Amino acid sequence: LTKLLSRQDVDVDIVIEATVRGGIIKDLIAMLGGATKSSDLQLQAAWCLTNIASGTHAQTELVLPACPAFIQALSGTNAKLKEHAIWAIGNIAGDSDKFRKAVIMMGAFVPFASIVSSAKNPEVLRTACWTLSNMLRGEDIQLSRQEFSKHANVFLEKFHDFLDTKNVENARNRQKEGKERSLSSGDNVETIIGLMSEVAWCLTYLTSRDEPGCGRVIEFGFPQRLSQLIRTDTPTVLLIPVLRCIGNMLAYNDKYNENVLSKCDGKRLLEGLSLCFKHEHRGLRKESIWVVGNILAGPPNHKDPVVKSGFIPELVKVLQDDAFDLRREALYALYNISQSKDAVKLLVHMGVIEGILDLMRIDDVDTIILSISFISNILELHPQGVQLVEEAGGIDALEHHQTHPNPDLWDRARVLVDKYWGEDDYDYGAEDNKEDDYPPWRLGAQQQGEQTFNFD
Repeated sequence: LTKLLSRQDVDVDIVIEATVRGGIIKDLIAMLGGATKSSDLQLQAAWCLTNIASGTHAQTELVLPACPAFIQALSGTNAKLKEHAIWAIGNIAGDSDKFRKAVIMMGAFVPFASIVSSAKNPEVLRTACWTLSNMLRGEDIQLSRQEFSKHANVFLEKFHDFLDTKNVENARNRQKEGKERSLSSGDNVETIIGLMSEVAWCLTYLTSRDEPGCGRVIEFGFPQRLSQLIRTDTPTVLLIPVLRCIGNMLAYNDKYNENVLSKCDGKRLLEGLSLCFKHEHRGLRKESIWVVGNILAGPPNHKDPVVKSGFIPELVKVLQDDAFDLRREALYALYNISQSKDAVKLLVHMGVIEGILDLMRIDDVDTIILSISFISNILELHPQGVQLVEEAGGIDALEHHQTHPNPDLWDRARVLVDKYWGEDDYDYGAEDNKEDDYPPWRLGAQQQGEQTFNFD
């Protein structure tokens, strides 16, 4: 069975399905649990179950009863069996919230704290951190954060060490010197980068939708560690989770933003973001725009360096002509500076109106709502806003959504049309279009009232 599951010329899915139909999963679990005195058979059973756990949801569910034995193996002395157990638990936890919760409730974080703190082999650590990231992801984060917090200092201290750029430099130096890679350590550049990438994903999940957890990560000094990795020789596989994590840190409040920008050297961060912004990798560009947008959601002293670094014209170019997901990110970023008259004048001069109205015609509710709010700011704050929006086809774009099935959307569109081009006597206050401009998952550090900052 192990040979069939490892052959390149055989469809693994067919082999797994045949194994399931053969009814031998329970026998494999029994072997893993010690029903046989042969450590080799136990290892082979673990290998088979690990591969089956990478199959469909139904196939993975059949392996779920093996979790206690796998978790026990994590604390054992059989290194090979431990590696299979790490992979298996990662496969199971990554399948669904239900299985993730089951693994966590069985106490999986306890042995992983020991592995992360004591293991020396970067390949084992890389797999362990990948499994941890699967345990930390998902919609239901309360249980995973609760169990992680019991060992948070251990994990975060080692994560901080793993993200040291010296680790990569040392591995590169060893390769330049022509030293052979030790099979016991696996400390080549690719493995070290892979380990750092998995750690960055762990931090990304820890800083997402968890303000206190994010605060702990910031206080541990990760902004500086992460920002040092934003450089031209850092592979994309590592840069993407690094940017995602920094973006998460900047998405809560001004206190966190100030802490992050001061610890990671805001100027250096912006230089790195500029490189990512111009990168050929679309995903990397998207992440960098998102980070910039979160900085622009802060107070004027956070916005000023971004403006002076030349990001605004580049964001406008993306808004006007690029892939939809990038244009949407640029829309959010530019909206964050559209609360002042000076900013609106600058943005209109650069040609944002056409780009906003074009995005308004795309059937994506969140994008349409933000586009309407953006147009509302232009109408309110630009002296020729009404005329310019009308000349660009704004009335037609807004009226098009007055028949939209989403009541909030068509009501926002109706309010603007009636307020600026209608003849009724309705009292349109600021509350008509200033609330809930962002979907909950996009809230950054929003400010109250008029903001002024230097565009020179």
